[in-house]
Amino acid sequence: MKSHLGFLLILLLAAATSNAQIASPLWQTDSVLKVPESVMYDAGQNCLFVSNVNGNPTGKNSKGFISKLSPNGKVIDLKFATGLNAPKGMAIYQNKLYVSDIDRLAEISLTNPREVKFYDAPKAQFMNDVAVSKNGIIYVSDSGTGRIYKLENGVFGIWGKLAPLSNPNGLLYEKGHLLIGTNNGIFSADPVRGKVEKLVSLSGGIDGLKAVGNGKYIVSDWKGKVQVVSATGQSVLFDTTDKNINAADIEFIPSKNVLLVPTFADNRVMAYKVKL
Repeated sequence: MKSHLGFLLILLLAAATSNAQIASPLWQTDSVLKVPESVMYDAGQNCLFVSNVNGNPTGKNSKGFISKLSPNGKVIDLKFATGLNAPKGMAIYQNKLYVSDIDRLAEISLTNPREVKFYDAPKAQFMNDVAVSKNGIIYVSDSGTGRIYKLENGVFGIWGKLAPLSNPNGLLYEKGHLLIGTNNGIFSADPVRGKVEKLVSLSGGIDGLKAVGNGKYIVSDWKGKVQVVSATGQSVLFDTTDKNINAADIEFIPSKNVLLVPTFADNRVMAYKVKL
């Protein structure tokens, strides 16, 4: 892979100024990806999957695709799965990859990526992140309508128990609750009753949302800022906003303390070693 001195300087500066939290550069992909929006680690195959919008985020051009990478960012299969419309958030359950695709949800077999099933959501406008519960219920945020959709027992539709939220994006299923990142913080929704409680107050959109334990979360705001937040405060890990390097739907691998950041318009995935 190519060495980018400017990238290293940015990250080293971030590491030196991030207080107790430190993010140090590990690797970055070459600029072969096409508007990467989300990255996901598959422990079963010990690999990474990356969603490539490959065009306008709302464009239905069938040019979107999923890339498969090694754990150190080398391309295994640039176009592992194809034929998507601006794919974004992803989740894995029972060897299936679930991907949001504007107004539908794609279900892709990880053993045969040509096997793709689509679940349409005609009222959706901008489906974004995806999360899965322990028993296999798939949740999808629709930033356009403020709704959360769910796939349960083969039926895909609006989660009727939950009122519209302010630009919901990042999703995380944790301890029996669905956590939802919005424009003004992180909310916890009870899947049974639909009751919503605010966990963390935060201004700005939450694109990526990952748990790191002890009530703390790593969040990205798409423009480039990545921070550790909790109910009691927040601390910036790094911010590449002024470099026009986005931070879209991140992935965090707790066993390795590795943070993966898709850079959207910058067309790369960047990896950081994180000390929390």
